[in-house]
Amino acid sequence: MTVTGVDFVFRPQPTIYLLWALGDEETRLVIEAAHELAIERVLEWIEDEVAVIRYGKDGIYRVRPPGGLVAARFRHYEARSGRPLQHDHLLLSVKGQRLDGKWGSIHTTALHENTVAASALYNEIVAAEVCETLGLATEPAHRDSGTPARDGDCRGAPRADSLDLPAQRPDRRLPRGPGARVRDRRRRRR
Repeated sequence: MTVTGVDFVFRPQPTIYLLWALGDEETRLVIEAAHELAIERVLEWIEDEVAVIRYGKDGIYRVRPPGGLVAARFRHYEARSGRPLQHDHLLLSVKGQRLDGKWGSIHTTALHENTVAASALYNEIVAAEVCETLGLATEPAHRDSGTPARDGDCRGAPRADSLDLPAQRPDRRLPRGPGARVRDRRRRRR
């Protein structure tokens, strides 16, 4: 099967995206800055440690893409359900330029094998930045009761399962960044 790109989705943990949706302007800006920083650091890690271009017979030779990776990024401000959820899709091309100027294929198996590590790194950075800047403590990996906590949750922040959020909130406009647009979800008949 031919793969032309890999879609990475970057979204904060539930407590953090709820802080973003329900918080004031300052809180949203802190979370958006942490989100940007985390995406940047994860991409640097992928470029420096994960992505390799295969070439030669059966892809025997492997090199890091010296010019970096090629990607397109799209920001969304709500989930398909209409609930507030700031997240970015990053479509990463599986083509990279080698030192000799020729284009080769990025080893997609290496990308797929490291998606959990990339997600954990993103969550760690976002939680650390948001909780530190807003003066919140992070939840430990395991609570005293022995039940696992969600990675990177901020103690004292609202929890998604404790709120009764309707699918859409007509009484409140969601914060939207530059270039954001609203899609008409109704199918048009021809």
